Amino acid sequence: MPPRRGHRAPASCSPRSAGIGSAAQAFWLAGQILREDGDLDGAVLRSSRPTRGLTIARDAANRARAASDLIDVLRATGQHDRADQVIATLTSGS
Repeated sequence: MPPRRGHRAPASCSPRSAGIGSAAQAFWLAGQILREDGDLDGAVLRSSRPTRGLTIARDAANRARAASDLIDVLRATGQHDRADQVIATLTSGS
């Protein structure tokens, strides 16, 4: 689920990382829309970007949600190995 309207970046964010977080959220939303429209390949492309940006923005809660969405769409497209790599990245703290 994309962030709620009015979501604010964590207080520890710099203006630059907050901007990166906003861009990441836009990609996340685009991925959700494409998935709902049945464009799973487009959803994978858009959903692959937000987790890194949300990491930079130090937005752990939305990073986890975005990663979960990415894992779901990767599995839906048969990319199980790639989904496992995303999980490994999350559990390693990277």
